[in-house]
Amino acid sequence: MAVLFNAKGEWDAYQSNGQGIGVNVTHQDGDGAISGFARHASGTGSLTGRVTDNAIWFVVTWPFGNAKGRYTGTRGFDGRVSGTTADLNHPESVASWWSAHKFPDLG
Repeated sequence: MAVLFNAKGEWDAYQSNGQGIGVNVTHQDGDGAISGFARHASGTGSLTGRVTDNAIWFVVTWPFGNAKGRYTGTRGFDGRVSGTTADLNHPESVASWWSAHKFPDLG
């Protein structure tokens, strides 16, 4: 599968539950692996994941307790990403998320 877009940089993930995070993808390799960090009112966590085709997934590991959040999304025709997020310790806790950031094509 090809990596079709660049997720690097700073952008916000807004959530339907009123929460949200600031994302900073500091590294994206040629195979689509991404890493960086995310910010929330409660602290800063590490981020790892992958971009494949027009899809993205990443997990944020927060510094409080054993908290981890998984985000999956798809880049639309407008270049913006949207999808779902879940608390990995409480998988019944699900919300939709989206970004106003337009993710550019690679190349």
